[in-house]
Amino acid sequence: MSQDPGQSANRSNPLQIDSKLLRIGAVLAGVGGMVWMAGVALGGLALGSAARDWVQKLEQSPGEVATQKLRQAIAAGAAGAEAWSKGPPT
Repeated sequence: MSQDPGQSANRSNPLQIDSKLLRIGAVLAGVGGMVWMAGVALGGLALGSAARDWVQKLEQSPGEVATQKLRQAIAAGAAGAEAWSKGPPT
């Protein structure tokens, strides 16, 4: 059985890539990645600035609010423990 000459050529070199197009694609992907990173950085700066302004406008700082809530939780836990130890009202 004889083989078709076109088939033997395809088997020896099945994939031909245009290296110029491949390089252009890599450059465009790199540039796109850098533009994306710049956009993320600018967006992060905008969010950070907005958060900083929002915290400065609060009546109490987040640390003060957290301390107050912790004290409330401790007091509630102590009250619950005391009620538990005394048992049901008689």
